[in-house]
Amino acid sequence: MEPILVVRGLKTEFTTSRGILRAVDGVDLDIGKGEVLGLVGESGCGKTVTALSIMYLLAQPPGRIAGGAIWFRGLNLLAGSEEDIRVRPRSKGPPKLIPSDSHLKRHRARMNKIRGRGLSMVFQEPMSSLNPVLRVGYQVAEVIMFQRRREICDRILSRRNLTPADLDLFRLAMATADPAERERLVVDLCAGSGLPPDKVNALIDASGLDIEERIQRLQRLAPRHRFGDRTWPRFLKHLDALEGIRDVGQECD
Repeated sequence: MEPILVVRGLKTEFTTSRGILRAVDGVDLDIGKGEVLGLVGESGCGKTVTALSIMYLLAQPPGRIAGGAIWFRGLNLLAGSEEDIRVRPRSKGPPKLIPSDSHLKRHRARMNKIRGRGLSMVFQEPMSSLNPVLRVGYQVAEVIMFQRRREICDRILSRRNLTPADLDLFRLAMATADPAERERLVVDLCAGSGLPPDKVNALIDASGLDIEERIQRLQRLAPRHRFGDRTWPRFLKHLDALEGIRDVGQECD
């Protein structure tokens, strides 16, 4: 079976006052349809940077993908992106990145169509993805409207029975939501956005959470990753957090 997501020789760099820092150096990944991959490694080994590189969410500058290839469903996600960025050395200070604006704009527009519809990411801190001054219901509806899926309501209602707790969460002010409710919301936004189950694949970053929080997050996702053919790469520090959930594992040096 051909993999959905293929990463080959991924290299990600950051410009610093002392020169170029290579944060990710030669990562290779193959993730098949409906598969769960656990990427495990120590703090600072490049797990989160790998996920951000795949999603093309690096701050540029100072970060850039210096080499490698990323294919999602046969589409080269880096085509027209990093090859149009040159590094210009300077006698003083960090090197300067010179982008080709026209190529990068087209590439970013293509990535914006893929994010949320084909690839999604659950960040380690829920409130970093949520607006504290907006109600939960508005933020859920905003994702739905942005993806322009008119059949979203029928699909969600046919997939699960709404409970009074669901309606209470929908009307809840974000500032008053407890951490468990925020966690549930970001996972549902990623995993249950109303798209067909074989169309949404998620990168789960739990590297900054303690071991109990990691296990709780993965337990919330466990019933979902077997629904349809979703693919779930997880980025973690401890192997025991993946017990009973992962299909394959990979260690990050």
